[in-house]
Amino acid sequence: MLKRSMLPRLSLAYAVLILLALSAGCGGSADPPGQQPLTPDEQYLVKIYADITAARSLQAKDPLLSDSLFALIDSTVDSKLISKTITLLNSNPDRWYVVFTAIEEALKNRPPGDR
Repeated sequence: MLKRSMLPRLSLAYAVLILLALSAGCGGSADPPGQQPLTPDEQYLVKIYADITAARSLQAKDPLLSDSLFALIDSTVDSKLISKTITLLNSNPDRWYVVFTAIEEALKNRPPGDR
């Protein structure tokens, strides 16, 4: 059985171990994951998402143009790369914030007719 006088030392030891474990996962890069620039694969994901959003937004105004854009996207998209990128993002969820921010910027910077 532990003595009461040992509890503060054990609590401090556990706190130090937890801090070391957390800081060990943060090494390797000067920037936190949310501050690093997009990888080329993430940029591709952002572009495809923005293209799909543009094609979808044209559906009511110009269904033929929208359908042709969807056909073009479908014929050129690298679904394996998209799948791999999503898997990598799921393994590092902080990166999703960066990608969603980039998607938001891409959509905001599109001409009004392309949103």
